[in-house]
Amino acid sequence: MLNLISFLSVLFLVWPFTNAQAGPVLADSQQSFASACLADEQEPYRMVEICSTALSDAHLTDKERVDLQFQLAEALYDIDENERAAVAYKNVLKQDQEHTGALNGLGWLAHDHENWSLAADYFAKAGAVRVSAQALAGEASARLRLNQITLDEFVTRMDAALVMSPDYAWVLREKAWLLFDNGRAEEAEIAARLSVQKFEDDPYSLYVLGYLLNEREAWEEAYFYLNKAVQIGDAFTAVYSERSLAAFKRGYLKVALNDAARVIEAWPKNSTGYVRRARALEGLGRRAEAISELQARQAVEHNDFQAYWLADLLFNDERYGAAVQVLARTINEGQPDYHDHLFMARLGLETDDMALAQTHIDVALELNPDASYPYYYKSLLSLAKGNLEAAEADMKTAVRNRLPESSIRHFLGQLMKNGNYVKAIKLGVELRQH
Repeated sequence: MLNLISFLSVLFLVWPFTNAQAGPVLADSQQSFASACLADEQEPYRMVEICSTALSDAHLTDKERVDLQFQLAEALYDIDENERAAVAYKNVLKQDQEHTGALNGLGWLAHDHENWSLAADYFAKAGAVRVSAQALAGEASARLRLNQITLDEFVTRMDAALVMSPDYAWVLREKAWLLFDNGRAEEAEIAARLSVQKFEDDPYSLYVLGYLLNEREAWEEAYFYLNKAVQIGDAFTAVYSERSLAAFKRGYLKVALNDAARVIEAWPKNSTGYVRRARALEGLGRRAEAISELQARQAVEHNDFQAYWLADLLFNDERYGAAVQVLARTINEGQPDYHDHLFMARLGLETDDMALAQTHIDVALELNPDASYPYYYKSLLSLAKGNLEAAEADMKTAVRNRLPESSIRHFLGQLMKNGNYVKAIKLGVELRQH
């Protein structure tokens, strides 16, 4: 028999529908509300109505109520009614403490809200009852974020989940994301490509691969996959954001601008769309408009990401002092990263502020000691001071760290500019041997 607490919980879950109307009309006269709920063949919003109506039947057995309550919880989760979904999952557990569906459901709710400890706990409980791909993958994802397992252990558990459920697309996507986040970009791309190969019409898989390709500046291939995700239909906002970037880099400037508009419409408080728009405007010869728009936004509220690209626009316009002022606000008030310090170092070089350049070169090296550009800027700084030995040593380190050829040419040009032709010829041969 349903106790009073459970009955009140059911009322909380069904009241929006029972108060507004007597209940939905069933399209199939051969079904009852209970059978339609368990069949789970309708859209999630419709399922919420059907399952809520089914649960209002006072003559259900305990087992029937558990099954219907679980289907209601799943439908509520699908429409992002998270609080009500949590109540429904917990009602299931009141009747059946080992219901793996409800345990996994609560695990996903916690995972979605980045409550990794609670998520790991629910998935572990589900796995202790019955090992499943959901429980394995969900717990592995949460425990890696808690630093409770190594990255290799995470990969092993995700692979085990795929053995149990080869068509579980989320596992491959999550494996790709966390490999990338933990510095193993090549393996991440392999996982993302496998996801696209297995689920070629899955926009989420296409998005992950497109994002990773953008990160390694493979713009043309990134655009191909992101464009495919859009063509499938119902693409989510992040797809348009990444396609805008890839389109900009490919020279499809009007596509980039249109996609940026979609991002702004969907995320009006997020800086990403405005930055995408500004860069596309600059590409279309409308830099003044781009600068004005970002300056207006920065005047209302500082944003580190937005400030970086405003400084970049000003740099391209050779307004170096203004760029320094914009970026200084991030350094002083925001959360500057490696790229901010590296850019400030370059601005120091452009404005002949050697102290500014040196300060930010040092910080950039602390943040990323294996990078090439801090050593490159350091070599330019030494060259400006007339210290050729130090400049040569730092340049060699920069090249070992994969400095692009264009920067090598620029450095050699600076050497020749000072009349060091023989030195430049000899060093050019040595650097390219690296």
